[in-house]
Amino acid sequence: MGVEDAKRNAKETQSRESQLRAILDGIDEVVYIADPDTYEVLYANKAIEKLFGNVIGRKCYAAFQNLDSPCDFCTNGLIFGENVGKTHIWEFNNQAVGRWFRCIDRAIEWPDGRLVRYEMAVDVHDKKQAEEELLRMKDRLEQLVGERTEELDAAKRRLEEDIVKISESAKKAEKSEKEFRLAFEEARDAIFWADAQTGTLINCNKAAEKLIARDRSEIIGAPQSILHPPVEERYYRKVFETHVVEKGAFDIEAEVITSDGRRIPVLISSSVMEIDGRQINQGVFHNISDFKWIEKSLKDFSAYQSVVAEIRGVADEATEKELLDVFLKGIVDNFGILMAWHGAYSEGKIKPGARAGKADNYLDGLELDIRRPDAPDAQCAMSRAILDGKPFGYADLAVDEGFRQWRDYALELGYASNLALPLSVEGEIEGGIMLYAPYSGAFDAERTERLDLLTRELGAELRARRMRRAAVQMEESLKSQLMQAQKMEALGALAGGIAHDFNNMLAVVMGTADAALCSIDPADSNYAKYERIYRCCRRGKDLTMKLLTFARKEKIEAKPASLNDVVAEVVDILKRSISKKIRIETDFDEGLPSVVVDQTQIHQAVLNICLNAADAMPGGGTLSLKTFVKSVDDASLSCSASGHAAPSEFCVVSIADTGQGIPSEIINIIFDPFFTTKEPGKGTGLGLSIAHGIIKNHGGWIDARSEVGKHSVFDVYIPTGEAAEERQDEGSRGDKRCGGEKILVIDDDHDFLEMACEVLESEGCRPVSANTGAGGISIFEQRADELDLVILDMMMLDMDGAEVFKRLRQIKPDAKVIVCSGFSRDGQASATLADGAAGYLQKPFGLDDLVKAIRYALDN
Repeated sequence: MGVEDAKRNAKETQSRESQLRAILDGIDEVVYIADPDTYEVLYANKAIEKLFGNVIGRKCYAAFQNLDSPCDFCTNGLIFGENVGKTHIWEFNNQAVGRWFRCIDRAIEWPDGRLVRYEMAVDVHDKKQAEEELLRMKDRLEQLVGERTEELDAAKRRLEEDIVKISESAKKAEKSEKEFRLAFEEARDAIFWADAQTGTLINCNKAAEKLIARDRSEIIGAPQSILHPPVEERYYRKVFETHVVEKGAFDIEAEVITSDGRRIPVLISSSVMEIDGRQINQGVFHNISDFKWIEKSLKDFSAYQSVVAEIRGVADEATEKELLDVFLKGIVDNFGILMAWHGAYSEGKIKPGARAGKADNYLDGLELDIRRPDAPDAQCAMSRAILDGKPFGYADLAVDEGFRQWRDYALELGYASNLALPLSVEGEIEGGIMLYAPYSGAFDAERTERLDLLTRELGAELRARRMRRAAVQMEESLKSQLMQAQKMEALGALAGGIAHDFNNMLAVVMGTADAALCSIDPADSNYAKYERIYRCCRRGKDLTMKLLTFARKEKIEAKPASLNDVVAEVVDILKRSISKKIRIETDFDEGLPSVVVDQTQIHQAVLNICLNAADAMPGGGTLSLKTFVKSVDDASLSCSASGHAAPSEFCVVSIADTGQGIPSEIINIIFDPFFTTKEPGKGTGLGLSIAHGIIKNHGGWIDARSEVGKHSVFDVYIPTGEAAEERQDEGSRGDKRCGGEKILVIDDDHDFLEMACEVLESEGCRPVSANTGAGGISIFEQRADELDLVILDMMMLDMDGAEVFKRLRQIKPDAKVIVCSGFSRDGQASATLADGAAGYLQKPFGLDDLVKAIRYALDN
């Protein structure tokens, strides 16, 4: 959950606590909460402060009774232990304030988990006095009747005197009756009188009219059953009859129903009395709505905290299904819900997933299609909640028309009301939580709000877990990318080293063969053999150039080009070379900017990928080539692109096939050299690795994605840009051969050195050789004025060519130097050319290449 969510939840919780305190402080009855072990007062409302002052933190027996030790009539033993959860109702006269109270005691759970004593004390002093006065009046009336009868029988002579006395007594009786009626009518609690024999209501007071929202004319003459919910008529009739038969005083918690159908919890004090020979059952109904609301609120708050703690305690490695299971079970166990289930919402349909409680086979195979709001499925509470994005439920499943599609089965399982809550994760509704309760009207506004807040807590927990899981996956992906990049770098360095050494050897063989071809008659039988050697050397050079390309060391002729033209050439080749069962589709962006590339290499890279795609469709399919422009900010970079420095614009060639696809376990190694899934003899495993090297050397990357059995897509990213002007230093500028020029050859390969000197001598040059960089510098210092040209190898053991070049230029600033290397002209060779080198030779080279380079350097 984010910080803002936490603040909002804390604010809402604080608001509810303030509301709860306001309600408790607003009622006239005394309410306090004390610790049963320490007798310390934990909470007291304003009514207590009016009677006893500030009692928070004091001992209850000292605060309310002015005692030094616990009261001998303390009821802790009656509400704790095996009686936890039961309500104890009793009356006592508090000597400290001189008033009678009816006390409602119960053990409740405090937010910290301990059981505490809850007591609501209702001031019944006036009622008690009224009852005592009523009994005194009754006794007095009986006494007066007896006296009058005795006096009439004893002496008629005192008739006038008795008449006077009777008159006076009648006045007193009338006054007492008025006082009684006033006390009866103005009592704060509702009072109902019912005939004990018939159960007919014969009297009630004003508070009774107000309690059930009925006029006295509707009450008197009606059966006592109208006071209670109709569905529970038999239960309350049996309770009434029991009270009449057993007489005495009884206290019971019950519900009355108002004229508009509202249910109100009450505490009924029932007693049977006789008036004028008629047995009357008197019921004093005390409204305990506030007490029940407080009790339910405390219980729901505790349940809310328990469920939050349970879902936050689920291990990070647990699945979302396991988290939902814990959440739903927590709702069922803590809120008294009969059944709860989670529905996943996707593409207009809802399918049940996790569930808890009494579900039977109710959800098996259920699928709600809510794509049409007027469909029957869309009237389900879950559907309404998801469509409207807010809680929705049916208060009474037995009568609510929107639920009739599932009514019979739900009522059979004991479901009476329901509530659906939308489940949102990161602002998107992904489903809902459905709850069923065993009684109607179970989800009032406060409970609905609390359960909705709890569902939002679940959504926040799901979001947090997904973010943590994504972070872990990202970390693993980055580690994998780093390992792949390091592996490719190592393989590239190995391939480059092998290519360099092989080029040096090819240079000796190729130069020797070329010299032999120039010195013998073409009719000689050995001419064809030397020519074969020369051709093989040329093919060997092409192979080493591929290795250098893979090693990201080769980009020969980078010039502005149209990527559309390069891809179009590839398409022409493909149409003539791949199976006719494969259909080729193209979609070129005509506004594509130019790219600076070696067209031959890009042509080779795209062709390699296309041929690989064609091989994946042996039975035919579709090969699609598409070009477009994309910013690096919008691209999903693969491991090849993870090191790109700055965002810029790229031209993309997207190559897609409808072939067999690439399994996820090997897609990260398809660019490795010599990796292939083809049978032995049908592939070298260099096609994709060479393409990878070419594109990486041009500052781009290849993004590969695939789905087995469906398709593969290779997106080739190449940066856009303009080419810098390059020196044309390797072109042929004439056909003159050498004429006695002195040329210093510096190379640490003895065979190459010997071959080069022989070739130079055959062309009329006077070569001088040095097999170390230091040796070459020493010779140049001694003979700089007589040397016309230096041919310098860039890779030597004792000194690299760049350092030797600088030393030569320090000795003679206008010294003409041709650099050569088994690597490409990129890197040190390119930098040396920029510093003023006269030319470049790529090993291995032919005799004509050597002579042309010498002539160009000397003549320019």
